[in-house]
Order: sequence, then C-alpha cells, then structure tokens
Amino acid sequence: MRRCELRGRRFGLVVVALSLLASASEPASAQVRSGRLEVRMVDGESLADNALGLPSMRRVSVYLPPSYDSSPTRAYPVVYILHGIFDSDSAWTVPWATSPAGYATLQELMDRGVEAGVLKEMILVIPSSDKTCHYTNSPLKGNWEDFIRRDLVGFIDRQYRTLARASSRGIAGHSMGGHGALKLAMKYPETFSVVYGLSPSLLGWGGDVSTDNPEFLGLDTLDSLDDLSSAHFYVQALASVGQCFSPSPTEAPFLTDFPFEVRGGRVVRAMPGFHRWEEHMPLFMIDKHAENLERLKGIRFDTGFDDEFSHIPITTQAFSEALSARGIEHQFEMYNGDHRNRLWGRHGRIYTELLPFFSTLLETQPDAQGRRD
Repeated sequence: MRRCELRGRRFGLVVVALSLLASASEPASAQVRSGRLEVRMVDGESLADNALGLPSMRRVSVYLPPSYDSSPTRAYPVVYILHGIFDSDSAWTVPWATSPAGYATLQELMDRGVEAGVLKEMILVIPSSDKTCHYTNSPLKGNWEDFIRRDLVGFIDRQYRTLARASSRGIAGHSMGGHGALKLAMKYPETFSVVYGLSPSLLGWGGDVSTDNPEFLGLDTLDSLDDLSSAHFYVQALASVGQCFSPSPTEAPFLTDFPFEVRGGRVVRAMPGFHRWEEHMPLFMIDKHAENLERLKGIRFDTGFDDEFSHIPITTQAFSEALSARGIEHQFEMYNGDHRNRLWGRHGRIYTELLPFFSTLLETQPDAQGRRD
C-alpha cells in the first residue's frame, strides 16, 4: 500500500474556502438549523468491579444532527470523540472562554458545517471517561478500552438510528483522546474504519516524556500519597497513567511499576515498568497490528510545532515514519500552533480538518435512488 504523508493543507483549505463563501453570502442574522445535544448516562459493564471503586455509570453527550427528529426513517454515521487528560465531555460541548461565538462548541461547528453544505449530517458521541487512563484496560481503574468499543458503541446503536457498521463509524480525540482513538482503531477495525488524532499524546518516548525531563527527579521524594499530591504534574501523571499502563495492585502506595526511577542523581529507565508502558504505546504496536491498520479507510493525525508537551511533535513524526516504513497509508501534518490554540472557531482544525475528514470518508445511507448524501 502506498505511503501517504500529508504535509500541506489542500484538503483543509478547500473546506475553509467553502465555509468562508457560505458565511460571506449568509446575513449575520440568518438562522442556522440546529441539531440537538442530549446527555445520557451509560452503565459500563466493562468498568464494573474495578479495584479503586470508580463509578461505572458514565455521562455521555450525544449530538443529533438537524434532520434527526424530522426524518424518522433515516440512519446516520457516527463519530466517537474522546477527550484529553483531566478533561471531560464538556471540553467539547461547553464554550472555551476564547472561542468565537457560533463556532465555540462541537455542536455549533456541526450545525454551521451542515448549514453551509460542507459537512454531512452525522451523530457525534462524546463520553466522559477516566481523567488519565488513555482509554486503556486496567484492573485498577476499569476496562476503558472495552467500555468505548463495546459498551458505548452497543448502547448508541441500540438507542439511536445509527448505521451500525464499521464503514459508517469513526473515532477521534485530542491529546489523551487522540492516543485512545488511534489505539482503538488499530486494534478494532471491525468496529471503527476512520480515525483522527489531534495532537495525540504518549505515542512513544521522547521530549518531556523521557529520562531527559528533570521534573522526574521528583520521583526520588515519593514515600506516600501525600507526597504525590504535592508533586509536579509530570510525576503525578506517571503514577496515574501508570495505574493503567503498568498497574501493580500490590505495589503500595502508588499501585504501579514506574517507568523511570532516580539513581545516582539521574533519571533512568526502571524495569519492568518501562517495557510495560511500551506495550500500550501505539508506536510500539504497529508491527503487531499492521494488518488491522491496512484495513482502515482513513488514518490521520497532526501536531503543532510548538506543542508545550514536547514529546507530541517528536512521537507523532516518529509514528508517521514508522507507518510509512511499513507502507501503511495515512495523513500526517505538522502545523504552526501549540496544544490547543488552533482547535476552535471557523478556521480551527476541528472545523476545517477533523469533521470534514469523517464527513468525506464515512459511508452514509443511500436514498431511494441509491444515491448517498
């Protein structure tokens, strides 16, 4: 399969041009047809009986497109969207302070795109998940991978008029969610056929997630959970993510095998934690799942040059190079931006890149003449 590595923005520029034309021709007071946002509670069987007693009942935001209520026989493709570390579903559905009016939430972006004719109608599903687990199965925190691909997909297909097939189902996410989306797609192409990772985190080692980060020297001061609560963010993240990547229920008080340790005043790799983390990092999973990756209809991910989490530009580029070396078709772009500043608004990447990617590639329901939307 040929290599497809995207460095330009031709696809996104076409969508931007179309949306600008639509906006220019539309009076400022024009009424945009609105979809509907529902908030549901989903009981995740895969999360039950986790050792830390975290709740299995999860809040899920569901966006239904403008024609959903008026077209009772119509079924829709679905995109599952995963939030980032320490976020929740509301990161996508409640405006950020700096987001422009009318394009500040996922539902507003979809409404605008459908009205402008640059997006097909789709159902969007945004679960509120564990804050740090990177959508990974864990005996300590619950099986988040299974919750998304089995419990949640099953619930949505039962409750809503979906096109319940992989060719009409995609998955996306930002940061931790981008990691989870890429990992779920590469493991379950029978469930998801299209994937987009916005600035996906922890694809591999590098930058601030490596022995070069001096903040990890704080590991040497940890003796109790009280020490952890006052530790640097990076040390806290190692413990919290580690409870999913390298859980050790008997290793009190942190319940994880850390991937790093301090020895002789230096941060060094710690075994078996370091290798256990690699088992969950997509960069080290490509060989095992190469055939699955080749089955996907679309793989895309990106990163800002100035992402403050410095491992993300390093590891996304390495991930692209590893896919290309195996002839796995994908699209990858590095752009001028940081971790969040180019996401929202009519020129933001969610509107110009992510949503059009799924609108183009996901199969829709044919009409009576066999034509698709």
